[in-house]
Amino acid sequence: MDEIRSSIGIVQLKKLQECNRKRGRLTQIYSERLSDIQGVSIPFRNHVGISSHHIYPVLLGSNINREKFMGYLKEKGIQTSIHYPPIHKFAYYRQRLNYADICLNITEDVAGREVTLPLYPSMNDETIQYVCDMITEYFRKGVKKQ
Repeated sequence: MDEIRSSIGIVQLKKLQECNRKRGRLTQIYSERLSDIQGVSIPFRNHVGISSHHIYPVLLGSNINREKFMGYLKEKGIQTSIHYPPIHKFAYYRQRLNYADICLNITEDVAGREVTLPLYPSMNDETIQYVCDMITEYFRKGVKKQ
């Protein structure tokens, strides 16, 4: 690492606790708003450790089409992502470590239903409310896997 990147890193580290605190507060809003939505579950909600609240993943019900859900949110101006694909499916592990025939049913099921919602320290309550409103709207329409 060069000196410029080191300097940036030092400044960013000074902000880390405050950013984690802000994201933690935002995840509480998400959890409160999304907890009653049929078709969405919140993994790690009761985790006893200390979280950095780096991302906010949710799991869709097995009857929900993830691509359509993510597409709907994209139409509403909400960027989502997927974290993280099962590593045993990566070419390196399949080829180099002979994982081509490995089947991890639970891992693959969870990976196929996970969606990461927006979460960043400068995000405000109104943005979180909007994301939650659009998710609620999606499920009120009764959209299922097709």
